[in-house]
Order: sequence, then C-alpha cells, then structure tokens
Amino acid sequence: MATKEQIQEWKKSYGEVYEITVQNEDQNGNEIVKSGKKEYTSYHKKIGRRTLSLAAQKSGGLSDPIKFNETIVISSFIEGDVEIKATDEFINAAAEQLQEFIKQAEAKIKKL
Repeated sequence: MATKEQIQEWKKSYGEVYEITVQNEDQNGNEIVKSGKKEYTSYHKKIGRRTLSLAAQKSGGLSDPIKFNETIVISSFIEGDVEIKATDEFINAAAEQLQEFIKQAEAKIKKL
C-alpha cells in the first residue's frame, strides 16, 4: 500500500492518481495466481491522449482489444503489484476500471 505522502507526490507529478484493487479469483472462485495473495493493488496515472494513441497503435487500430487493455494498464502504471500488469485476467479487470476515467468533453452537432 502506498503512503499518503507517496500519493501526494504522484498527484503533483501526474495529476490524477487511481488505486486499483483486483481480487485473486475468477467468477467461479478459483485462484488466478496460484498460492498468491488474496488481492493485488496498483496505482495508475491519468490516461491521456498519448496513451490512447499508443494503445490504438499497438492494438492494430483497436482490432486487438486485449493488446489495447494491456497497453493502457502498463502505460499508466506508477507502482504496485506487478501481477496486475502481468496477468491477463488482472489486466482486463484493471483496464475496464481505468477506462471509466477517460475524460471526454460533451459535444453537440447541428446541421446547418
């Protein structure tokens, strides 16, 4: 777990910081990382345009959603349990949460 001081330093460096906690079990209650911890935690910075562009590039123009998720998680990773960025099930769970924080502006279109 990161200290409050570490989190404040990260916020100064990266702006927004997110903590992700992933349970070490699948939908059936089976351990994902055998003989691992009960849960894993990592800290991530805000996902910006560069990270999204890199993820789209590495995923072949978004044709490979797994590669897209992996790139988002690895590129935004600050510190924490490396299992989150190295285990497929954890990568997908973390990416799903991180994508909730991708900010977009509200736009309107009007035909003239």
